[in-house]
Amino acid sequence: MNNKTPTEGEVKKKIAEMTNFPENLISIQGTFTKYGFGRSVVHAYIYNDEISFKKFEMINKKQKHDKEEKGKEQKAK
Repeated sequence: MNNKTPTEGEVKKKIAEMTNFPENLISIQGTFTKYGFGRSVVHAYIYNDEISFKKFEMINKKQKHDKEEKGKEQKAK
């Protein structure tokens, strides 16, 4: 069993095949693999249209950036 953790592109392609949604409306939040099990758990969002995708992905990116900045400030103290 030499299975490797799938890339984000591979995951998007597979989800698009399974759901009939275009790849550009799929956002992969994370791929989690336990060593030795040969399986991965994927957290992803699928949006209905590009407007929703851009709106919510920008919010998610801003929240992630804010958390990173807060962590840097706490380390600096």
